[in-house]
Amino acid sequence: GGGGGGRGQKGMRRQRSDHRMNESGRRMDKMDQSSRSLNNKSIHSLTRGSPDDMMMDILRSADAMFDVADTSGDGVLTFDEFEFYMRKHTDHDIDEIIHCFESIDVDGNGDITRDEVRTAFLKKKREADGGTMGDADQAMLKVSRDADKFFDQADVDGNGSLTKNEFMAYMKRKTDHSEKAIADLFMMMDVDHDGYITKEEVRKVYMQERQLHVDKGDGGGQTLALLLG
Repeated sequence: GGGGGGRGQKGMRRQRSDHRMNESGRRMDKMDQSSRSLNNKSIHSLTRGSPDDMMMDILRSADAMFDVADTSGDGVLTFDEFEFYMRKHTDHDIDEIIHCFESIDVDGNGDITRDEVRTAFLKKKREADGGTMGDADQAMLKVSRDADKFFDQADVDGNGSLTKNEFMAYMKRKTDHSEKAIADLFMMMDVDHDGYITKEEVRKVYMQERQLHVDKGDGGGQTLALLLG
């Protein structure tokens, strides 16, 4: 039953393949330059620095691929979007593309989320290094999700950065911290001290804070997530 359904679905995907490619082409051409830049950077060449640096590179690469492929901008990749991206930037045939899609779509619901792409990139990196994903990797992915959730909620105007005023307003709504405490948190999270907080800076601070507790072996204390409400 399940196998037959899967084969039928694959057949339907093949039949509508060329039509969807033409429909998506105009949108994808606009993003071709950024996509080529991404593909020139192999997952095998990701930094071998600290775990935080490696994870940041993986998140950047996975998110760049996802943003280029998500031509509708709805936050998920349909098979058609994924197929067009793969045909444009790889030499995979339709069977290989279907296999890749299904291996990334771990919940089998027929589309791919940003988190599934991140997981696939991290899994590929671990396999390239001769290992497998472990609990620490899953924990780091969760930390990145928590960081992104905080940022997206605080970034009210959606411009991709937090001013001190935005940060203060959000924290006053969500916590009972004093203005000084909130200002100190802003300074800590503004890693490059340019007066703005980016999503990447939030991720970096979240990951560093988690690693600090791992190194201490306490796994507790007043974590950054608690401080940020």
